[in-house]
Amino acid sequence: MGRLPATEQIGWLIGYLVEQGRLDDLMSLTQRLLSQSQNPALLNNAIYLTAIGGDGKTISLEMIATAEQLAKKFPQYTQMRSTLALLYCLSERYEEALAAYRESDRIGNGWHDFSPAARATLALVLAGNGSIDPFANMSTQIDWSGMTLTERRFFQMKLDPYLHSQEEKSGNPPPLQGRKNRGALMPAAACN
Repeated sequence: MGRLPATEQIGWLIGYLVEQGRLDDLMSLTQRLLSQSQNPALLNNAIYLTAIGGDGKTISLEMIATAEQLAKKFPQYTQMRSTLALLYCLSERYEEALAAYRESDRIGNGWHDFSPAARATLALVLAGNGSIDPFANMSTQIDWSGMTLTERRFFQMKLDPYLHSQEEKSGNPPPLQGRKNRGALMPAAACN
């Protein structure tokens, strides 16, 4: 195989492979990107989409190492830290996942600026750390319409066990079902 085309020309391909469920092709492309690409945004997106496209079963140590490097090199970009937190969480490294978010807060990236996927990742991280009350609050703050179908399916599948656990304890319906206004912003202080 020759070199990959310019990274800007294949960004669409990553999303297409995820949507089509072509995980082998996605993994192959991601591995090639990890070895050849110098575009940090494309690398981050490839790692993120590979992780969610494979329902969290496609994570490699190389993906985690690259995500760590990106988060360290570009700490001001929440999406880099969110991808790293997601990889840690899916690898059951919950404390490290939470530390990645705390670093975002420390450098001045407030929780209110998070994308819907970053909020869903944070909800997953909070639940994985046993922070059920902040999780319940965060899970109602996710704007599901701001995600792709693949993202919605992935995060709802991952968050569903925690939501049902909350439902059983409170007797209330889970926050992800039957809610129309999921886009409200949460103050940064609520996550501390």
